[in-house]
Amino acid sequence: MAQVSSVDRAPTDTNGSRITIRRDGEPDLQIERGYLLLTVETTPRGSSPSLSNKRWKVYRLYGTRRVWDPVMGDFDRLVVAEEGHSSMKGEKVRYTAHVCSDAVEAWTAMGKLDELKEPFAELGLPVVQKI
Repeated sequence: MAQVSSVDRAPTDTNGSRITIRRDGEPDLQIERGYLLLTVETTPRGSSPSLSNKRWKVYRLYGTRRVWDPVMGDFDRLVVAEEGHSSMKGEKVRYTAHVCSDAVEAWTAMGKLDELKEPFAELGLPVVQKI
C-alpha cells in the first residue's frame, strides 16, 4: 500500500485550458476546458531510501468545464491522470486516466488514500457517500 509523500494544490485558474492526458493502450484523453486541481505523489509504505527497486505513483486531479451543480460544485466531471513509476530494470512509466462523476469516484481512482480527504474537502469536493 502507498502513502502520500506530497500534495500540491494548483493555483486558481479562472479560464481553464486544453489538457491532453496520455494513456497506454487507449487513445489519449483531451479535455477541452480543464483545470488542474491537485498533484499527488506517493511512495511505498515502509520503503527505505536505500532500496533500489521502488514503485510509486503520481496522480493529477483535473476538473472539467465549470458549471454550478449542487453535488459536484463547480465541475461537471473530474479526471484523474495516473502515472505509475518504477526504478526496477525493464519497467517503464505507465499512464492511465479515470473519468469520474463525483469526488468519491475520483478519490477511489487515486488509491483511496485517507490523506487526500482533507485536500478534496478544501476544493469543495468532500469525499462522502450520501444516502
